[in-house]
Amino acid sequence: MACIETHQSLPTHRKLLAFAGSANIKPVQALGHIVSLWLWALDNAPDGNLTKIPPAVIARAAQWTRRPGNLIARLTAVGFIDRDASPSFSLPA
Repeated sequence: MACIETHQSLPTHRKLLAFAGSANIKPVQALGHIVSLWLWALDNAPDGNLTKIPPAVIARAAQWTRRPGNLIARLTAVGFIDRDASPSFSLPA
């Protein structure tokens, strides 16, 4: 069984707070979306490459119920998804 490592700073990480602010959701909700996506990616995109995954599937994996394109745009804007390899997946720096 695979696992992800999280740090105590994740709930207040600048990327997470920026994502929460841009989506007008609470940081704890943003945390849930991010961790849900990371856990899904362990089995479905273990190399972090999301290029062949439709935005609707990524949104569903993140438990995102709004427009899928909005999620991708927000995660890219704050740096959770790497722009240079978009939509490759990246952990926060």
